[in-house]
Amino acid sequence: MRGFLVLYFPGQPEPGGDSAGFSGRLGRWIASFPPGSLESHQRPGFACHLFSRSPVPPGLNQVTADSPAGFRLFVGPKAGLQAGSLPEIPDHGLDALAARRSLFGDGMETTVLLSLDARDGSLAVKTDLLNSTYVYHARIGGMLAFSNSSLLLARLTEAEPEPESLLDFLSTGSIYGNRSLFRGITTLRPSCFYKWEKGNGKAFAESRLEYWKMRDIAFASLSLREGSDRILAALDGEFAWLKRSGGKFVFDLTGGYDSRANVGIALRSGLPFRATVSGDDRHEDVVLARRISERYGIDLKVARPLDTTDGEELRAILEQAVACCDGEYDALEYANILHIHTRYFSEGEASVHGSTADVARNYFLLPGFYRPTPEGALDLDALIAKKFSPFLDPARVFKSDLGRGWAAHMRDQIAAYDAPGLPAYARLDLVYLRVRMQYWQGRIASSTNRVHSSFTPWTRIDVLEAILSTRWQEKSGGMLSRTLLQRMHPGLDGFPMTGGNFPGIGAAAALRSLPSLAGFFAGKVAKRVSRSVHPPRPAQPLASLQSDVNAGIGRIENLLHPDFIAALRRQGTDSPPALLVSRIWTVLKAYDWSRKI
Repeated sequence: MRGFLVLYFPGQPEPGGDSAGFSGRLGRWIASFPPGSLESHQRPGFACHLFSRSPVPPGLNQVTADSPAGFRLFVGPKAGLQAGSLPEIPDHGLDALAARRSLFGDGMETTVLLSLDARDGSLAVKTDLLNSTYVYHARIGGMLAFSNSSLLLARLTEAEPEPESLLDFLSTGSIYGNRSLFRGITTLRPSCFYKWEKGNGKAFAESRLEYWKMRDIAFASLSLREGSDRILAALDGEFAWLKRSGGKFVFDLTGGYDSRANVGIALRSGLPFRATVSGDDRHEDVVLARRISERYGIDLKVARPLDTTDGEELRAILEQAVACCDGEYDALEYANILHIHTRYFSEGEASVHGSTADVARNYFLLPGFYRPTPEGALDLDALIAKKFSPFLDPARVFKSDLGRGWAAHMRDQIAAYDAPGLPAYARLDLVYLRVRMQYWQGRIASSTNRVHSSFTPWTRIDVLEAILSTRWQEKSGGMLSRTLLQRMHPGLDGFPMTGGNFPGIGAAAALRSLPSLAGFFAGKVAKRVSRSVHPPRPAQPLASLQSDVNAGIGRIENLLHPDFIAALRRQGTDSPPALLVSRIWTVLKAYDWSRKI
């Protein structure tokens, strides 16, 4: 697990010295690292620490450039793939388009850049496009602190829990808005340039420029052919750059559209890669991945899901998952992802996946979310009820000031990125990318990028803009995805897909998909019947997690309804909802970690 800590201060001899106890906690944290796992850079009024809690050196995915002109830190999934000179952050006087063009040659959309200017002592930060690297910041006395770990900032500042974030996480498994689990520790907004300049005393002058404004995209301006032309041209450029970088790449290969499209463009470009798929031998993804890899001579490794009866081993993995995710993603759910990315990858290999590409299939454009047509008004309440509904009833779980008005709460989160003047189909794309993907998939990506490089080609600006600009009618039924797949590598549309989908275009492709479609629906029926006969059993580690929760729930009892706490403690170890227990355990463990120094 790797991370960074950047301290920016007016220049007093001891950074944060006017914040009670901070210097001592910082000193103890620095002293906790073994030799070679902490790399520090110091400038007047500035300190940067790169750290690693694993055998991997702290520099991987975190590239520095130190010169008399200043100091730059590049962080993110493609930072280690950069070749040649690394770019400067553009001057804030540039408009958003000029700033974007001056910085994004190749691969920089998913890279965070922190830059100290030695001439005036100002600090500039460029965030990435969709939160593939979370950047948290906090004010500590007369200082600003930045890190990709909110837990680290919470440890150094002794921050208190943030009630609204707890509501989000226990209710949905995500934290919406620019918040963390802790008060006073927030994330910087994605797709922005920030700049801080030192003023008089403790004051900082802050400015912000948004370099990618989705609401300004020319929605529905491209035909299917024009859109696929632009997407392919952009992906060809992306894969040519990846090839020049000399990186080692491991592709996800499942039975879905997006990973298969990645493999298609890699075969088309001649990029060397191997592939991995997760599951047991009978899993449909594994069966299809093997068929495709045998046909094209792809080196495929089947990653077995985490399966251990060793309580200590499991607890160690769960605690590492909490640290990677800052307690903001369910530890049981992330443990399997962490297991695969630590066990089935070699040092220096980058994981390439297809997340975000599903926006090409009108993911949120569903009947009931618009009226009367996709070109009309957005039904926000229906969208929230279906796609952002809470797992728990907040009114029964949280005290009265937190447990009321969930729909109003989510409307506030969506409003930060919504564009009410646009038609429903465009607004649904914005909400999908800027709320669901940014705060859900972004959390997974940011966590995994603390282990090793993991990215998707579909977050290039020109790729996303082409997808969003293609007419919604021509994306329906997966047509844009199927067109891209056929044009990337025609042979790949001859294999069936999971989920009852079909990859090709035309009646023949639909006929070829019928056996897969029949199997998909038969599986759903069997699963439903099985569920009614055999109630689901809790996960294996639930008993020990339940014990931890019962022992530690008092630490957050001021936020939870007393009846809910009493009911939770009464439940036997074979009956509580596993998801609820694991989420509470995740939060409690995060709060434990925040007090370790």
